[in-house]
Amino acid sequence: MTKRRDARTVHVLLPDPFADWEPSLLLCELARLGGWTVVTVGIDGREIRSMGGLRVTTDTVIAEVDPAGVSTAVVIGSPRWEQAPIPAVSAFLRAAAQGGALVAAICGGTLAAGHAGLLQERRYTSNDPDFVAKLVGAARVGTYVDAAAVRDGQVITAGGLGYVELAAEVLVAIGAMPAAAKDGWVGFLRTPPGAATGAGAAA
Repeated sequence: MTKRRDARTVHVLLPDPFADWEPSLLLCELARLGGWTVVTVGIDGREIRSMGGLRVTTDTVIAEVDPAGVSTAVVIGSPRWEQAPIPAVSAFLRAAAQGGALVAAICGGTLAAGHAGLLQERRYTSNDPDFVAKLVGAARVGTYVDAAAVRDGQVITAGGLGYVELAAEVLVAIGAMPAAAKDGWVGFLRTPPGAATGAGAAA
């Protein structure tokens, strides 16, 4: 039986190990806003570790999630993605996207999006211009954009250091942040302390 899609639920796909910092701002902002449900999804089981060594027990595993019931899927980076493609993940992302879900991928997670065929004929970004094309195949990706994060339709991509911009793009896409507030939010988080006022400048 297909589960009803909940627009206020965000599924976060976590490989083992996953990059600790990449989902942090998005998850904290969703928690701060309230009214949003985050479901962590293990790729390699429920008991996983972050790249920093944190032990994490996910809410569920990918085999137990019906992609037809997914509104937003966020794929977090990991060295795991640079190994062989994971057919279950490719099928999941493809089905979710075909059902109208927003799919966001950061760092190595863009490889998973590429293997699922979600980057074909799309503008996208990643860790560098050749990262996805080399490991997924140039024929399976669209036009690389040198930016921290890129949204093309229902697919958002970001490089590993673009976690601020990824969070902003996802928040706007799901209606948790007004589009007009995005640049200011990103600018605030990207501005070094004291830079706006000149504090700390040499006398």
